[in-house]
Amino acid sequence: MTTSPADPFAAALDARIAAAVAARIEELQRPTHVSQRSILGLVGMPAGAYLEAARGGEFPSYKVQRLVFAKLEDVITYIESRPRRTAVDDDEPIVDSEAKTLARAGFRRVG
Repeated sequence: MTTSPADPFAAALDARIAAAVAARIEELQRPTHVSQRSILGLVGMPAGAYLEAARGGEFPSYKVQRLVFAKLEDVITYIESRPRRTAVDDDEPIVDSEAKTLARAGFRRVG
């Protein structure tokens, strides 16, 4: 008795379904609200900047004892609306694509 090789279309479909399920699970596991204790690990925003923005009314927030909470979507929208700062000096010409990519993200190579 011989077995036929696996159907490549079924394997591709299984991979697409698995990827879609994994993306949905990740979306469902993501918290809906953040505080100054969790913001750095979720979106990389320092706690001080988060508290300053919340205090300034940049996004809706509320306080429970010593923690300041906000919806994660509101914080992400605030972050995306801010202009990006670059750490590259204006007098240094950027010649390679890696340095340009780093500059767009607000970083620069050291050393």
